[in-house]
Amino acid sequence: MRCKWYGRLVVLTFAAVGLMGFVPGTHAKDELTTAVVDDQTKPAFDATHTEVKPLVPKHDGKTGQLHTFKLTPDGHIVAGVTIEQNYLQVYSPDHQLVREVPLEFPATAISIEPNGTYLIGGGGQIARVSPAGEIVKTSPAPHLVGQSAEDAKQKMIDEYKKQMEETRVIYKQQIERIQEQVDRLVKKQEEKVDAFSKRDQSRLDSLKEQLSQYEMIVEQQFSAEINEESLKYMLESQTRIPALATSGDDVFVAVSTGRGYAIWRVDTNFENATKVIEDLSGCCGQFDFYAAAGQLFLAENTKFQVSIYDRDGKHLSGFGERAGTSEAGFGSCCNPMNVICTSSGDILTAESSIGKIKRFNQAGELVSVVGKARIGGGCKHVALGFDESRNRYYVQYQDKNSICVLMPHAEAEVAMAEANKARQVAVIETAKLAGRWERANVEDKKAPKAEAEQRGVIIGNSGEQFSMEEYMAARIDFQFLTFDATKKKLQCEYAAPTEGNKGIAAQFFGGGETGERSPVAYTTVPQGLTDGQIQMDLEDEYGLIAFEVLAKLEGDSLTVTFVDTYSPNLKPMKFKRVVSNTSTSAGE
Repeated sequence: MRCKWYGRLVVLTFAAVGLMGFVPGTHAKDELTTAVVDDQTKPAFDATHTEVKPLVPKHDGKTGQLHTFKLTPDGHIVAGVTIEQNYLQVYSPDHQLVREVPLEFPATAISIEPNGTYLIGGGGQIARVSPAGEIVKTSPAPHLVGQSAEDAKQKMIDEYKKQMEETRVIYKQQIERIQEQVDRLVKKQEEKVDAFSKRDQSRLDSLKEQLSQYEMIVEQQFSAEINEESLKYMLESQTRIPALATSGDDVFVAVSTGRGYAIWRVDTNFENATKVIEDLSGCCGQFDFYAAAGQLFLAENTKFQVSIYDRDGKHLSGFGERAGTSEAGFGSCCNPMNVICTSSGDILTAESSIGKIKRFNQAGELVSVVGKARIGGGCKHVALGFDESRNRYYVQYQDKNSICVLMPHAEAEVAMAEANKARQVAVIETAKLAGRWERANVEDKKAPKAEAEQRGVIIGNSGEQFSMEEYMAARIDFQFLTFDATKKKLQCEYAAPTEGNKGIAAQFFGGGETGERSPVAYTTVPQGLTDGQIQMDLEDEYGLIAFEVLAKLEGDSLTVTFVDTYSPNLKPMKFKRVVSNTSTSAGE
């Protein structure tokens, strides 16, 4: 199952095993400054780098899916992409396409060997590709060696059925316990009507609702039958290779086990496979590690730490904690997401949602905060690269299938001169939006209802199912927009709930029983202007990108499109100006 968390929301794109979760050396220019936090003097680091224009891999002018990338020692970018078909692409440090190698499987993991060859993994296979683009050697992933494709498929099906049955048993046991409690309360109600309190009735109603929810989940989500779509996803998941790395004569490969991840070791001929670490976890299907000097550096995102192992899987040390007031901690729901090491032995980490790149020494001490890439919210793969000779950092922006580039501040200022001009123009245009706007096209707000077998199904707290389109329609069901140009704020007020949408509003957006929702406030960050359309980011209170917005002003009419990672269909919304140049501060 692939899942993404929005507070209490869970998006299900595969009704399968994952539902079990529902069961009860630094640069000289790095500067260290001092900040006062909670009345205590603590070290704080100024960022050393600024993001510039991204690299967007393309084939014949078309973009596609960027799986991952790695940097070579001389600063070339090696990317695994699928653009109509699978490719390994190599870009120069100035982002010109140097080479493109067609592949039979998607390169979801890449590592660079000391002699310059590329190791790639994906689709249950690993391969070695020469710098000239020749595929030198291929092999099944180590956990699949010695199995035919059919044997591997049947093994996965058997394991799936086993896990489904185990989960069904757990749920049935829970259902039996709830049913016993319901029966006791019903009996009390029948025998002692006068003694049956409001508290008893509330408890009974709650248990009946919970019982109904669990029965529905067992019936719809944990059938041992496997349809073709479920089987296809299961096979893709089981054969996916999230990361691989090389150190000396060892090649290490991370593989999915269905319930987590394991790391295997093979020699340079992809032989003599040995499982060295197992029972590893990763949030939302994300897991990454790096190998250097005979050691493995794991980004254990569910534990908020980097763990260090030897080549045989013995735990040596680790560092990290959930972010609090300490800059050295890792934030969001699960981080660090990706990790690499520098030639000096320093450890670099990248955090999804937040976009921060940090540098630690081998003792786990924070050396510097490199900078922040604008990568949008959500738990995702944020492949990380460091061009040591040019002092540039790279971070994958999965939503945009692009690679963010961070340069030292002075160099970035020169590189972004044109982009900054475009942003200034966008700032001027955004100022023209100042005022209050009322939704004009409020008809057809209700999206199609979800079906049980549909991908992109959302399970509510009461067990009710909604489609992703329905969720998105409710999420951006704004009746009023108030732009404050002075404070660069946007306040969004929701439309009054209707019988058609108050259920989803109440379950997912804090609308209470009635579905009424409080306004939400964002900071506007203009990015550019194209064909009269303003492009801006909306940041939430934590500085994360909640939406990318496209806005076009025509007199007193405004067309706005709210875009985020999970928008299945982008539907422009029209507003009419009702108050001009308001001085009201959004969010106050």
